[in-house]
This record gives sequence, structure tokens and C-alpha cells, in this order.
Amino acid sequence: MFEPTLSIRTTSTLITQITKTMAVTHHIVALDSWVNLPEFDFPHSLNVITDGSALTRPEQLKDATIAINSQVPVNAALLGHMPSLRLLAATGTGVDHIDKEALRARGIVLCKVPAQNTGKSVDFDSPGL
Repeated sequence: MFEPTLSIRTTSTLITQITKTMAVTHHIVALDSWVNLPEFDFPHSLNVITDGSALTRPEQLKDATIAINSQVPVNAALLGHMPSLRLLAATGTGVDHIDKEALRARGIVLCKVPAQNTGKSVDFDSPGL
């Protein structure tokens, strides 16, 4: 399984390039509200789960072809609710909460997007430091 490490902008570009060659409208699901979503330049619908219900109401995931996740534990049981899933973009730090073997078994691509959720820092001069 291919596990690239890309920026969120690169990820968006990659997804755009892949989807433009396919005659399909993707259903993107952000599994938690910690995700900073880019603009996608391909036909899609979007569901951002802001209430933490990805695990308690997994029926809302059934149409996902692309999932974006920061903190929700992803295992074979959760993947079972996403039969059309082809790509999981993992934002934030680490992927220990994701069952990579379950992804491999289903042929789902895992794309790591580190530091996607970090804000801009402010530069300042501090005399005497």
C-alpha cells in the first residue's frame, strides 16, 4: 500500500488529478471537525462530522469514497461502514489510531498529511534574547 507524506495542498492536487480521470462524483467525509479542508476542484459532496458521531452513527459514512481524519480511531469495523472508500487522508500527528492492515486488506490508500492542522506562527523580534 502506498503511504505518501504530503501537504494538504499537495493532497488536494493529487486527489484532483486522480478524480479528473474518473467519471465519478466523490463523497468526501471529514470524520472529525479538527480537519482543515482545502478546496477540491472535482465533482464531490462533502459531509463534515462536527458532533463526534462518526463512531456512534456510522451509517452517515456509507457513501464515502474519500475520508479525511484527524483523531477518530479507524478499524476494520468502521471501514465496514464505508464500502466505497478508496482514500483515507490522515491529518495531524501520527497514524497509530488507524488500522493499516485493515486498509491494506481493502486496497484503501492511506495518505499522511502531517502538520496540516498547525496554525501560522507569528514572527517577532525580541531584543535581548
